[in-house]
Amino acid sequence: MRLGPLVFVAASLLLQGCAGHNVDCKLGAGHNGCNPGTKEYEQMMEKQRDDKTVAEIDDTLCRSYGAQPGSQAYAACRRKATSDREIFGPARGPNPK
Repeated sequence: MRLGPLVFVAASLLLQGCAGHNVDCKLGAGHNGCNPGTKEYEQMMEKQRDDKTVAEIDDTLCRSYGAQPGSQAYAACRRKATSDREIFGPARGPNPK
């Protein structure tokens, strides 16, 4: 029995399985544009949900101060919220001991 054709068929099947997704998407190291069902796609979707939640929180905060969308006060409030988040980083839980 010759192994050449068998190796060729196995390699062809392997490549077909990877054709729809690049390796970075499968490993979660890609950058956007990955297909649904890949780790990168799920991470991208989670980031979009997180960004939307942050935007909703900032909007609610600025409106609670009386700033109306489109006003200079609202824009300044949103910039400050973004700046504060960049300075202080994400909220962290208690440190394990």
